[in-house]
This record gives sequence, structure tokens and C-alpha cells, in this order.
Amino acid sequence: MGRAIRKGDEYLEHFLHEQPVATAGYSIRIYHLDCDQANTMRAKLGLEAIDCSER
Repeated sequence: MGRAIRKGDEYLEHFLHEQPVATAGYSIRIYHLDCDQANTMRAKLGLEAIDCSER
């Protein structure tokens, strides 16, 4: 898969380390992240963690 992330989209760069599970068309990549993976990514972005016990 190509890298369609543009300069200035640093919040999307974290997805470069993940493998998409599907694509829609040529440019939309679909990812599946479990709660722990999402919280790791959120921490890198300075965002509050999601409560994984509710899922």
C-alpha cells in the first residue's frame, strides 16, 4: 500500500505503523485497533485514554 499521508498530517502518521484491514477505493484505508492500541495512539497524541473496561 502506498503512503498517502501529506506533510502536515502528523496526527495521521501513527497509522503508518499499522496495517490496514481493508481499503475502500484507492485512497481510503480501513484500520482495526483494539482499545489498548487506540489508547497507545491517543497517548502519543496527548489525548485522554478511553476506558477499556466498558467494552
